[in-house]
Amino acid sequence: MSRRVALLAACVATLALARVGVSTLDVAGAASGGAPFLARDPDDVARVVLSRGGAALELARGPAGWVVRTPRGDVRAREGVDALVERIRAWRRERLAGADPALHAGWSVDEASARAVRLVGADGAVLADLLVGRIAGIELEDVRDQGAALDTSRLGLLVRARGDDRTWFVRDFVTRELEPDPRAWFVRPFAGLTPEAVRRLTLAGAVSADVAVEPGRPIRFEADPRPVDAPALQAFLSWLRQVEVTGPGAADHDASPAAVRLVLELAGDDEARTTLRADLAPRARGWTLRVEGEAFELDAAGVERALAGARGGLVRRRLLPIWPRDVRRLEWSAAAGAPGAPRAVALARAADGVGWEVPGSLRGPAGAPRPVAPARVEAALEALLGLHVTAWTRDTGPSALELAPGREALVVTTADGTTRLTLEPGAAPAVRGAAPGLLAEVEAGVLARAREAVFGLME
Repeated sequence: MSRRVALLAACVATLALARVGVSTLDVAGAASGGAPFLARDPDDVARVVLSRGGAALELARGPAGWVVRTPRGDVRAREGVDALVERIRAWRRERLAGADPALHAGWSVDEASARAVRLVGADGAVLADLLVGRIAGIELEDVRDQGAALDTSRLGLLVRARGDDRTWFVRDFVTRELEPDPRAWFVRPFAGLTPEAVRRLTLAGAVSADVAVEPGRPIRFEADPRPVDAPALQAFLSWLRQVEVTGPGAADHDASPAAVRLVLELAGDDEARTTLRADLAPRARGWTLRVEGEAFELDAAGVERALAGARGGLVRRRLLPIWPRDVRRLEWSAAAGAPGAPRAVALARAADGVGWEVPGSLRGPAGAPRPVAPARVEAALEALLGLHVTAWTRDTGPSALELAPGREALVVTTADGTTRLTLEPGAAPAVRGAAPGLLAEVEAGVLARAREAVFGLME
């Protein structure tokens, strides 16, 4: 690691520690006592109450597992509550930091600033009532001097039991999990979903699509020849995995015209299929997701963003689903008699993989490659690859890439292969080759600007 990188890492570590609060504390002395803060079995804990300042959060053990208690009802909690209780059970009074109440505020173990953790049994008895303060056991100067290498064996928390002035050093590094933020504990209904397991996605209602996914084959619609927008599909599945619950959802059915029915067919390790059904419906407080007999409230903005990419039925709208950085060679040829000059343009990545050049073959038998400013090429590629399809129609014309008068040929090569297109002239220009058996219509003005940008590179 270079000295510059090490110094930068040290600064980052310093800022991170300063954000959560760090107290300098000599923990090298001998351990004292060692009695646990929680002396009962973790299974005896029925409720976990987290609070800080005026905010509070209650996690309760229910018949089907842990739930988050909210004023409007319970919401299933994500995994991790049992693990948190186990960690707290491992906390011991290892080293006494001090017993002076005047130090409580500086260590953030006072009532005003501490993260309070209360563990309650099924009978209502308080099993542990703790005030958790700052991170301790590390010197910020040491972090800088050691190139941001943290000695985690010295890292821990300052903790005291409510009603006891003694503050103890606990060897653990749990911070965010103790904040009373209910959204951090709400389950993510589709967290276990893996896009690789999806074999079919059906959307019905306000958004309609029926997509089949078969290993080793292109993604396709079940009964639609138009191409699937694979990135939009992946984005929608990614949103499902990360969808955040904001509270309990309405249990009653909503027949709103904006509602969406979602059906997922998933494959297991042995390709055995399982089906997951869910409903999304707008409500006064946002959107409600009903899945597997549970109802969750979702953030409206997040749902709208996810559905925006699917409202077109997940049909591909980009003429060429290629990114400029992936292009290795570009050729655009106009047939004899076609309007405009020059009649051909060819560009290739330079040997360094960064620059661009006009191949020498276009400059005569003795021609040498001519470099082209990368910024100009990138701008031209952005214009070309930004072309959007206004309509997909069945192609009943010739399939050969013949350059009859007025036609143009466009060839784009990437590391993954070569795409060959034929451009048909007209008021609404059509493109062959963008999808099997289909013509892609594009806006004449947008195509003209892309052509001008690309052919202008030959000047």
